[in-house]
Amino acid sequence: MRSRAVRLALFVLVVLAFGGATYELVTVDRQAGAARQAAGAFGDAAREVESAISELRAATFAYVAMGQGRAFWSERAGTLLRSVGAELQTLQRTASSADARVSLAAAGEALATVDRFDANIRKYLDEAQHLLASDLIFSDLREATQAAGARVAEARQRETASLTSGLESLRKVQAGTAAGAAAFALLVLALLLPQGRGARQTEQADTSEAAVSPDTSLPGKDIPAGQGLGLAGSPGAQAEAPAMAGLDEPARGGEVNLHAAAALCTDFARLRETRELTALLGRAADVLDAAGIIVWIADRASDELRPALSHGYSAHALARIHGIPKDDDNATARAFRDGALRVVEADGLSNGAIAAPLLTPDGCVGVMAAEIRRGHERRAGVQAMATILAAQLSTLVSNPADAAARVEDSKR
Repeated sequence: MRSRAVRLALFVLVVLAFGGATYELVTVDRQAGAARQAAGAFGDAAREVESAISELRAATFAYVAMGQGRAFWSERAGTLLRSVGAELQTLQRTASSADARVSLAAAGEALATVDRFDANIRKYLDEAQHLLASDLIFSDLREATQAAGARVAEARQRETASLTSGLESLRKVQAGTAAGAAAFALLVLALLLPQGRGARQTEQADTSEAAVSPDTSLPGKDIPAGQGLGLAGSPGAQAEAPAMAGLDEPARGGEVNLHAAAALCTDFARLRETRELTALLGRAADVLDAAGIIVWIADRASDELRPALSHGYSAHALARIHGIPKDDDNATARAFRDGALRVVEADGLSNGAIAAPLLTPDGCVGVMAAEIRRGHERRAGVQAMATILAAQLSTLVSNPADAAARVEDSKR
């Protein structure tokens, strides 16, 4: 990009983007700090209420204990009941979690039950019915205070869980903001980098090169006998272009969707089930704008390349495809022997094709042959993408025997 004004405008956009991202990150960090502080205050208050409920239970036990002054403990229990009730209302107002508020409401109901039992106990003591008072203290009232304390503890745990979930969401917002700013900066950097213009080279291949088959993207459309990706025996005047010609030519059409390509490569790396290969091959065809793809695997026993996986061709057409001798004179066999990309250009009547070798540390184990529409096989981006996809496939077929097993699994 040579325009100074445009470059300056892009630089300003980057600065604004980073400024906005920084403001957003600071804002989110403050929100996270406030949430942690509020949760800490809630937890401390809840623990104080739990402690007060335990003290209230001990105070009621002292009603019937020998040598204890009933008047003192009665007053103490009344004070604790009023204090705990007020604290529960405060906790309900400050709780951010609906589940925590439900638990606190249940604790309030249990505390109201404690209050009723306390009134009955005092009545029994006034009537000198100490046995009934003791029974009520150590059974019903004890259970009610334990229930109130348990509900408060439950509210504290639920509020903590809600805080943890909220903080996780805030962290995701922070990560997304930072990633977005970085992606935008990288995009602008890519636009600002100078782009070279290389000389496009062409060469004529032997007239015995096999012609590329017609467009077979329509369902059920057959491949003519003697033609197709890598099929031998059909002479034609189609020229074979050198591998990776014009790599530095800026694309003006047939551009590869990099987002779709990146997602596809990621899914290739995460592949676990071999039956998913067919779907991934269909997505590879979409990325390359290919009418069809055939993956050829080397068969050591017969010294041939055999079709192992395909997309875009009918079952009837595939049944007519036979193995290719490795020393045959076509693009697929040459790509296998040379370990280099081979391109067959379209002639106006049939599609072009790209044959990309599947290379491993042990050598070439096969070829991915793609029938490319609209003459895009000449595009450097499409050739590069075909090479990348072949590299992905080569990791799945590290040796021919392993490849055959994977293919058989994918057909089940």
